[in-house]
Amino acid sequence: MRIALRFLSAVLILGIVGCTGLKDVPKSIWGSSTRVLEEKRINALTKTYDKGYWECIRTASAVAKKKYVIFKKDEVRGLMVIMGIPGSVNTTEVGVFFVELNDHQTRIELSSLSTNAKRLLAKGLFHGMDVAFGLVPPDSTDGFSSVEFQSPLTPEALVKAIEDDGFSVPSGEDALDSLNILLTDVKFYDNWTTKYKELPLSKDMLDLVNNKEKNADQVKLLNRMLLQETYPTVCPKIKAEKPVVTGAPVAQP
Repeated sequence: MRIALRFLSAVLILGIVGCTGLKDVPKSIWGSSTRVLEEKRINALTKTYDKGYWECIRTASAVAKKKYVIFKKDEVRGLMVIMGIPGSVNTTEVGVFFVELNDHQTRIELSSLSTNAKRLLAKGLFHGMDVAFGLVPPDSTDGFSSVEFQSPLTPEALVKAIEDDGFSVPSGEDALDSLNILLTDVKFYDNWTTKYKELPLSKDMLDLVNNKEKNADQVKLLNRMLLQETYPTVCPKIKAEKPVVTGAPVAQP
């Protein structure tokens, strides 16, 4: 009877995973994995920020939400479990622990059974937080970051300028998210050139335009450069860069 009940429970759990995805599974099921991540903190990758505890949690959550799957989060305990890290198995868990050193300093520890997943998350999460805190400039292929929009620049003003020009801006969670979705649009240059075909382009932009097998990063970079050339008074500037040549090409419609 007990064996049958255990089998039934396992089927129900798998059914939940299949129907709703891992991030929606009741977190109590995974308590044992959290303990393992706690034990692995002895080998954690760490970084300390001169920021308060809650500011670090909010910033890390915002960065992780855009790039990964936040499988579990307990702000009081200072813990997030992240999955879906590109370059590692989707179900690999990495624990993100927040340690309040004082009112203005917080240490972040990354723990996992997978050294590769831990290192990949450290690279992406810490870079994203560095950009959000204004410690490093954003990469051209990262998309727009809130730190770039210093007064009087705002994401809302840029969205309005684009829409007033007759272009469609995708609906996102907010204006910044909408802009970053627009950067991925492989058709944006074609739409843009029907209105601004006489606007001169830099050599870097022409190289991107003439590349018929642009990868996702190249598409984002070209669209970003088009926006800053078209709307110089409301769009943050990035330095001209050579085209990104790594990665698979984006399928053209």
